[in-house]
Amino acid sequence: LHLHLQLAEIRAIMPSPASASPSSSAKPPSFSFANATPATIRRDAEEIRTKFVDAVDSIKKNKRSSSSRGSSSCCGLGNDDDDDATIDDAFAALSLAMGEASRSSARTTLPAMVHGDAAVRAASGAAKDLLKGMFDAALSDGGLYDRLVLASRDDDDCDHRGVIEDGAMGGGEDARFRRNVLRAMRRNGCGLMGSSKSSSDDCDGSAQKIRSRRRRIEDACTSFCAAINEHDGHVLLADDELVGLGDDIIAMYPIDVATGRRRVGLKAPDSQPVLKFATRSRTRRKVFEALSIKCQEENTPRFLEVLALRDECATLLGYASHAAYVCEAKMVGTPRKAEEFLLELVGAYGPVRERELGLLLDMKRQDNADASGGDDDGNGNGDDDGNGNGDDDDDEIVLDPWDVAHYTWLYKARSAGVDEAAIRRHFPLEHVKTTIFNIYEELLGLKFERVEDDAEVWNEDVECYAVRRTTASRKEGGGVSGDSMCKDDDDEVLGYFYLDIFPRKGKYSHQC
Repeated sequence: LHLHLQLAEIRAIMPSPASASPSSSAKPPSFSFANATPATIRRDAEEIRTKFVDAVDSIKKNKRSSSSRGSSSCCGLGNDDDDDATIDDAFAALSLAMGEASRSSARTTLPAMVHGDAAVRAASGAAKDLLKGMFDAALSDGGLYDRLVLASRDDDDCDHRGVIEDGAMGGGEDARFRRNVLRAMRRNGCGLMGSSKSSSDDCDGSAQKIRSRRRRIEDACTSFCAAINEHDGHVLLADDELVGLGDDIIAMYPIDVATGRRRVGLKAPDSQPVLKFATRSRTRRKVFEALSIKCQEENTPRFLEVLALRDECATLLGYASHAAYVCEAKMVGTPRKAEEFLLELVGAYGPVRERELGLLLDMKRQDNADASGGDDDGNGNGDDDGNGNGDDDDDEIVLDPWDVAHYTWLYKARSAGVDEAAIRRHFPLEHVKTTIFNIYEELLGLKFERVEDDAEVWNEDVECYAVRRTTASRKEGGGVSGDSMCKDDDDEVLGYFYLDIFPRKGKYSHQC
């Protein structure tokens, strides 16, 4: 749903230029966003779009004659002015244009997820939509499709439509790029008519309908995600309602001045410890129910709109459903096979699930019995009704949704001696980071070095790391990048990555 996913797909089909590695003396890219404003975000996004559109137009204009093949494309193009264009010219130019737009987009789209200013986040979200629409427009452009089909006729693995048969992957990454680009364009409506009598205008007309609906989908999805990321809701809980979390976790929740209670946010880093460790059922229920209705009023209409629009797009493309459209490009192939696979899993693991849920229910019943045996706090539920349901009868006790995470954790602790809360204390963050880095350094033949003085980052909590190739990996054949990118310089920098671990207001709400 995000531009990040679109860019990931683009990078996955692009050949990797050997010149991509920064020099050893280069500073990491600046991501401070110190001077970012809604106006600069909009300006930068428009510059990226203009350059990309100009590049695509140049590719479309550089048409060559198809007379050597004696047939016309699926959109009815006849003979054009002959020139020296080749299959590599068109696809290489497209690859470079997509790569440059992808690389440049980070500074305009990342603020939507991390910037401290709501207006900048909103402008960055709009920039995401603009750039996503830019890529969608290019990958559903009938004229560009015609140009690429003509170029692909130079490839012996392609048919007259530029379709590369499955398994025909000669040429390595280049062939993969060509195949995936053409397939993406066909799945976006290019070549819908499938007839030599159709025109690129006809193709563009159908594709335009699809693009307009996909823009609405993107708008709805961006608004959906922004509502969740911007949501600042919380549940107020007293310290005695947080029994089981441990003093170190409780201390991370700020105190609400008006009530003296703890403000437990509804983002995962705040809410998950409560659902897992809080021993009082009513505490878990409060947090679970607040999570269940988070952004429900504004996001439900968006969700339903997206479902309808996706189905409409699939119909326009000739598919029976959105599921058929999605499954076609995946290993499973069809919705029927996907459903069969899922039902097979249900049949195999359903009994196991029921047995394990039964174990968790037995634990809840036991806790309820202990709490009802005269101990006000019992197992820490501290509820007059023991299980928090208002019923002391064991036969009526059920395992509620807010109980599953807690009793799963408790089962591990009681049955296998796995106490996650205690284990946490033995894995401080710095130790975990260092150990993980060491594993990947040895596995991949790399070095990760913290960059501090030269790193311009968006928040003081963010850490920048340079990725360097080790001498040993060079001698063994190039580590992850191969011999073609090896240099004699021991300080060769392959790239950079950033760690932004801690939650904060305005930052995306998941835990990555």
